[in-house]
Amino acid sequence: MAYFSISNFLKTTSNLSDLANASTARTNLGLGTAATQASSAFLVVDGYNSASYSTADIDIGTTNDGAFADVDATNATLTFTVNNTGRFLVNFQFSLNIVGGVGLAVTSSTIFRLTDGTNPSSAIQAGTAQPASVAFSESITIPFNLQAVFNFTSTGSKTIKLQKQNLTSTNIGTRTVEADSNSPLSMFAVRIAN
Repeated sequence: MAYFSISNFLKTTSNLSDLANASTARTNLGLGTAATQASSAFLVVDGYNSASYSTADIDIGTTNDGAFADVDATNATLTFTVNNTGRFLVNFQFSLNIVGGVGLAVTSSTIFRLTDGTNPSSAIQAGTAQPASVAFSESITIPFNLQAVFNFTSTGSKTIKLQKQNLTSTNIGTRTVEADSNSPLSMFAVRIAN
């Protein structure tokens, strides 16, 4: 019967501190230089926060606005919890639908932006013009993929809202942000940097 000396084994109570060469052990395990870095050297993923609204299209008005206004303070918002401060990429994907009158010259211009209530993103504009000779009773749909990066320096609940400002409105029957089952308003936020 063979006997082994206890000195040839690692002790669990030593938590690997009794290794002869920690660097060689890391190499043998296939661990790179990340194994010796502090956890603060890495991006902590806060998760992927998403929502969608597909109950009904959101009417954004047929007249000009003097300033930005929420598209819909309840349904065109994304609320999420920030557990680790840093930069978050926020994305709202939707379509703008414009319907004008038959045989009328139609012009429409709307700008959209995102805001956390304090910091607005850059605005993106969508517009269309149809001469009176065009039988414009069908809708025109303009897709949007609005992205912005928000830097959150505190943790807790955050809300991002979609805002609009109608700049030009001539002979418009309806102007809506599509939000039905065929074309939902989709939103997400993900932490991208410390």
